[in-house]
Amino acid sequence: MVKSCWDDYVLRRDTKRVLAYYKRAIPNSFNDGDENNARYLVFKYRNKKDKFWARLEKKYGYPIPPDWDLFIQEVQDEEDAKNGKGNPLNSTDNKQKDNDDDSNLDLDDDDTPKSKPESKTDEEL
Repeated sequence: MVKSCWDDYVLRRDTKRVLAYYKRAIPNSFNDGDENNARYLVFKYRNKKDKFWARLEKKYGYPIPPDWDLFIQEVQDEEDAKNGKGNPLNSTDNKQKDNDDDSNLDLDDDDTPKSKPESKTDEEL
């Protein structure tokens, strides 16, 4: 049971790595987003990973990253920036919404400033 869970974890992890490598090494290609092909290659070379990565590096001329977690994060950040998705906590959209206050807008065509209607005091009534 533990072995199958570990094998599944490694298959998913290495599939992410292959997809990130393709996205950086050969962007906008057929292999760039093909998860099924990436999964097949990981399964095919599951006992020969060093050979697999050496072949990819030789074929595409892009170096294999030493830190995979950092590499995958960089690729995801690039794609998020390209697609307009960012960190919602760092976004300026929330600040912009706060500054869009419609109460200060003058919708009349004339150039005279609006004045508030004067309220009548008790003495005037």
